[in-house]
Amino acid sequence: MSETIASALPLAAVLVPVGAALLASLTTGRWPNLRDTWATLAGIAMVVIAVVMLTDTLDGRIHRTVLLELSPGIDIALRADPAGMIFGLLVSVLWVLAGVYAVGYMRGEHEQKQTRFFAAFALSIAAAAGVALAENLLTFVLFYELLSLFTYPLVTHRETETALVAGRKYLAYTLSGGLMLIGATAWLHVLGVDATFEAGGFLAGEGLGSVAQGGLFVLLAGGVGVKAAVM
Repeated sequence: MSETIASALPLAAVLVPVGAALLASLTTGRWPNLRDTWATLAGIAMVVIAVVMLTDTLDGRIHRTVLLELSPGIDIALRADPAGMIFGLLVSVLWVLAGVYAVGYMRGEHEQKQTRFFAAFALSIAAAAGVALAENLLTFVLFYELLSLFTYPLVTHRETETALVAGRKYLAYTLSGGLMLIGATAWLHVLGVDATFEAGGFLAGEGLGSVAQGGLFVLLAGGVGVKAAVM
């Protein structure tokens, strides 16, 4: 039997890469070694946080952080459930590995505006952690849209005409997918469905008609599918 406990660890998993982005911006390009050290240390710290939460999750203790209560029963909240922790641990480990590779690549290619790149990279990781730990569909959509925005500077980093065109297409696809997800979230709210992620799905036992089920499937599958394919 699992036990949900109020904890700051899910929030910490999101704030650690945000802190890395801020520190990278403050150090700027004058201290590249310090900037890259912040990112590496933050990645290791995020792995440690993920391992602690995963260990507790396997022992039946689910860490939960409420970020904002919009109304009774409607929260923006993070929860370290088993499924989310698999993705969360993967995100944190890949950040360390991809970060080390990115440092070598960016320096080897003498890329410009490396500080901006690493700041956007860290913010993207923060958003991905939020997606992994989202307790409900509303929180998922919020962090998924932030992920789309934070990855835009990575797509357009070189600022060539080709990169800028690719960036515009990227935003068009990802934001259109986001609108589908927002539409599905609003529809579920109107129907009075508690869109909290749980085993068996949050639509189980809701008794929705075939039209509503079909429409929600198109919006949810289309929204996630478009964004996942582009990313």
